[in-house]
Amino acid sequence: MGWKEQYLPASFGSVPFYAKVSSVKGGRRLVTHMYPQSDTVEHEDLGADDTKFSFNAYIVGDDYFSARDKLETEFRKNTVGRLVHPFRNAINVRVESYALTEEADRGGVVFFNVTFVLDPEPALAVVADTKKQVELVSAELDVAVADWFEAVYDIDNISFGILDDILDTLDSVLGVLDNVKKAAATAAAFKRQISNIRGKLISLRVNAGAIAFTMKGVVDFAVDTADDLGNLFSAKDQSREQKQIYDSTKTPYTSNVTSDVAENSSYPSKQIRNLVAYNTVASTMKLMTKINFKSSKDIADEQKILFASIDELSNDSSIDDTIFSVLRKARAVVYKYLSEEVEELPSIITITPQRSRNTLELANDFYGNISEEQILIDLNGIIHPGFIPKHVEFYLRTRV
Repeated sequence: MGWKEQYLPASFGSVPFYAKVSSVKGGRRLVTHMYPQSDTVEHEDLGADDTKFSFNAYIVGDDYFSARDKLETEFRKNTVGRLVHPFRNAINVRVESYALTEEADRGGVVFFNVTFVLDPEPALAVVADTKKQVELVSAELDVAVADWFEAVYDIDNISFGILDDILDTLDSVLGVLDNVKKAAATAAAFKRQISNIRGKLISLRVNAGAIAFTMKGVVDFAVDTADDLGNLFSAKDQSREQKQIYDSTKTPYTSNVTSDVAENSSYPSKQIRNLVAYNTVASTMKLMTKINFKSSKDIADEQKILFASIDELSNDSSIDDTIFSVLRKARAVVYKYLSEEVEELPSIITITPQRSRNTLELANDFYGNISEEQILIDLNGIIHPGFIPKHVEFYLRTRV
């Protein structure tokens, strides 16, 4: 091997060169204190010393003059440069010093003895997109749930009685979805999904993959996609629908078997109910990022409902390990997102009127004008604005 082949490629700025041996110097900046008539020596640490890289940068070739001049120009710049080092990868450095030597008898080569000082890149203030994190962990839960269901759901070689119970359970779930999801019920696409899965039930084409995919689609309908439904039904309304669906999975839909069998985690109908429960939690998490929260109380109420479902599922002793892990992660991510949302919203106080009032009076007394009356009505779900009973707690926003 010739001497040229022993060198490794490197570059500084946009100028390539070769290097062979590199040395690094670093350490601490110590000041030694010695005192007359005393054997005591003290070393004062002033912090980390500069990290320095020293090596020879070679320019090789019969016509190396242009590359030499370009590299020397880079070394003279009073700026941070990007050094691509054969042993240290890419690092930010400044040139402390260099010396140039040319040797015509070595086949046309120039080398620079260079000392670089490490210039650490400033830490970037990266702000986590917690909304995106909620969406990602929801998708992660979807995958974990689908994998779990396909692994555990098995109806081969089962009795007709159990198969009938499975079909009844599936049909009952679809009935709940059809009745509860008012936001989706106005869409023809949702009706088609319900009709298609019912057709599969009748023909018994109900394998694990088909069930998982279809249930996810109908539970999630209008949550993932942007359509006109959002103009008619708010994300908060849809969240309440998801809660109704979740609550429907707590008890068996049929009575063909005993309660201990119906609640057994290996029983197919129970697995279907768990599938729907997981699906509704994942959908509700995404809805949290779409709700137009109006107050800290608003957020607290939604968080309480979602976290109750997450905790209930997590506390099931038979829960799949992966699903458990994702649920706990999801809880933390959603909490972080909602905590950030709270900081941007007004807080809530409670008052107890000592006499019967109306919302116009309360708005004028608290805010000094009546323009905020509708906020009071919305916040408290008031049906009759003209009459607020005395001695009943009433919510007010502290700023508007």
